Amino acid sequence: MHNCSSDYNGYAFHRIVDFYTIITDLDCELFLESAKNTPHNAGENVRNPFCRLIRSVPDGELRCRYQIYKAGRQALDLGEPYVFICHAGLLEWAVPLMRGRDYLGVVVGGRVRLWDADKGFKEELRSRIHDLNLDWTAIQQSFDLVAHLKPDRVHTAAQLLFNITCYQMEPDLSLLQRQKKLWNKRSHLAEELSKQKKAQSQGLSIKTHLHFKKKGSKINRDNKPNIEQMEKQLIGRIRMGEISDAKEILNQILGDIFLNENQELNVVKARLLELLTSVGRIAVQKHTPGEDLFELYQDAVQKLQQITDMEGLYSWTVEIFDRLMNTIYYSRDQSKFSIVEQVADYLKKHYTEDININNVAEAVHYSPYYLSRLFKEEIGLTIIEYLTEIRLAAARNLLENTELNLHQIALRSGYQDQSYFSRLFKKHIGITPNEYRRWWRTKHKQN
Repeated sequence: MHNCSSDYNGYAFHRIVDFYTIITDLDCELFLESAKNTPHNAGENVRNPFCRLIRSVPDGELRCRYQIYKAGRQALDLGEPYVFICHAGLLEWAVPLMRGRDYLGVVVGGRVRLWDADKGFKEELRSRIHDLNLDWTAIQQSFDLVAHLKPDRVHTAAQLLFNITCYQMEPDLSLLQRQKKLWNKRSHLAEELSKQKKAQSQGLSIKTHLHFKKKGSKINRDNKPNIEQMEKQLIGRIRMGEISDAKEILNQILGDIFLNENQELNVVKARLLELLTSVGRIAVQKHTPGEDLFELYQDAVQKLQQITDMEGLYSWTVEIFDRLMNTIYYSRDQSKFSIVEQVADYLKKHYTEDININNVAEAVHYSPYYLSRLFKEEIGLTIIEYLTEIRLAAARNLLENTELNLHQIALRSGYQDQSYFSRLFKKHIGITPNEYRRWWRTKHKQN
């Protein structure tokens, strides 16, 4: 039987690509979910010569397809265009392809660059694609032909593709709006909660995290620790008095709860109570007085039962978790924490130097074994993991506020080997140092 719906979809697909490329003179390509596991055209219809070259080899094509399909799902979750940097360093935007409530695939556009190809970028590009075994001269020549787009035009170009796709495909816009509202709730949670505590010096603020497959500033969503590990680290940070770092970990946990429970009030309540119980149990194991926590828990449950809307739940979250942090902090074992604080202070003062556990142990006059065990038990991180966080925070500050090259930044952050520094940075932050610097500048130029 002839499938009229299939013919209509095929016609609409071609119209989307044709309209967009004619209007913008930018690349546009469509990837169907039904063809996800079948061979593609290896970039034959791609106008961009750089992308065509990258996708002329099987590994290049596979990387592109994997990232594009993933971006399509991200755009569906967002309910709007998703802008991302591809594996070869170009900027693209993905739009969900839907008919009614059915997700059919993804339309991707752009494949542009925001910045000139300076020496640093070309070195980074070469490292990204060296294993594809492509001719480097041809790569450079084709990259020079890639369209250059100003940051303020990226949003417009991405939104145009979204509008054209919606016009042609007639998706269920209410579904996309619900998805967008769900993500906006997460993005605006910081603002909502900070209003509750604006006048208080120790107020809780829930921060959203950078997109770029980035990890909050501490936790990579693609490789995050399990909840129990996060809770232990949360308590360790509180006991250290590192309130901003404690909030960042708490922010991640709370943000996931508010996001993933579809804003159903009773389910969110249950998850928050579960979190409070779990953190309280670990706190008791760390010698926080049980009677103090029990009193807090009783009060929390009583107030939680009376809450009837999300705004009230935001207020409850601020109050209870602030009280919890104060209870844990002021009940810590000062004799043990004086040792932990000595270690932390030493690391903060000497992070630019070549440090190992023996150096630290000698400085604070305890055995390396005892010190390592105590620090991990009290903070939830090893001494080296804690040192790495200090160094990467320093590196981000230098990338944001100086013109130093990567070698200089690596040295000032405590790393003698620039390549190792770059790999470590990407592992923990989610993007390379050069990408982070460009992202930071682009963000602040737009602001």
